[in-house]
Amino acid sequence: MKLPHVSQEKYNKKIEKCKLKTRSDIQLDQWQRGNYHAHDYYDFKDNLERIDYSTTVEEFEDYIRNGKPVVITGGMDKWPAYKKWTPTYLAYTYRYEKFKVGEDDDENIVYLSAKYFFNYCFREGLKDDSPLYIFDAVDSKHKYDPGSSQATCHLVDDYTVPKYFRNDLLQLGGSRRPPFRWIVIGPGRSGTGMHVDPLAWNALIQGEKRWVLFPPGTSKDLVNPKNIDKEPCTWFATIYPKLKNKIDMIEIRQKPGEIVFVPGGWLHIVMNLNFCIAVTQNFCHPLTFDRVWLETRYSRKKLAAKIYKQLPMELQHTVECLKRLPAIASSSDDSTSESSSDSDIDVVCQCHGIKRRKS
Repeated sequence: MKLPHVSQEKYNKKIEKCKLKTRSDIQLDQWQRGNYHAHDYYDFKDNLERIDYSTTVEEFEDYIRNGKPVVITGGMDKWPAYKKWTPTYLAYTYRYEKFKVGEDDDENIVYLSAKYFFNYCFREGLKDDSPLYIFDAVDSKHKYDPGSSQATCHLVDDYTVPKYFRNDLLQLGGSRRPPFRWIVIGPGRSGTGMHVDPLAWNALIQGEKRWVLFPPGTSKDLVNPKNIDKEPCTWFATIYPKLKNKIDMIEIRQKPGEIVFVPGGWLHIVMNLNFCIAVTQNFCHPLTFDRVWLETRYSRKKLAAKIYKQLPMELQHTVECLKRLPAIASSSDDSTSESSSDSDIDVVCQCHGIKRRKS
């Protein structure tokens, strides 16, 4: 594997700066303190159903309707990304582009150029407990102009949304839609801590990922105690052994070419078993519209208004019914307007399992 040459002095400064910003609580000489790279993370049994991409869209809707996770095999073989997104290709093509590798204590984004990041992945990233990790929104900023050529290449041109997830109502939001698709790259032990997505899919292009999913209703405090480090490698080394065989969970060993579908409400944690390249995206299917609408209405009112104008008639009727929910929940007589009290809204969000963002 060939990677862009970098000055050792500049490389050291860039990596040290990123580490200090993303994890100010860890000294530079403590990034391998847990010796987690020596752990065996492969000792588990995959227990999630797999279906082939030949499954029809109508058949797949049962998984969305029932909130059931599943792994889809196939469907990515025609993606340009599946063939050309190697570390060498990405490191050279986007060597001057800066990708998000974390946030500092003030929630400012920390960026690192691709040429330094990929070198890191195959240097100290091989042994760091929780390595730096690209989790960056995919948009037109990631392009290149090779030499004097006017050609451009966008990452989004290299893959296609799988057929099951194209009926996405959030597309109606246009430019008001918040970030919803990301490229995810990192060495073994990097990943994302325990979290919940509204509705998401993750397509793995290179490497292997380990997933653990907990059904809706599982206590977050039980599976993700507040007094431990939130990094995936720490969770798998310290918390997972205590929960194994004691609580319902789904485990996945995702391989290249596989797509994991995660319904809303499922707590999950994801860790790379080795160097991985993936893309992931959130979406809103009509079958999950009521839940997503309630959250959008109270957290992003202008986006909700724009989407509403373009909804099919039957979904506009659903919206009108949802508008009255605060009044119903609080047993008010005539409160059907948009100006419902905070307490009303909280009741509705609680009934629908929505975590409301406070303005």
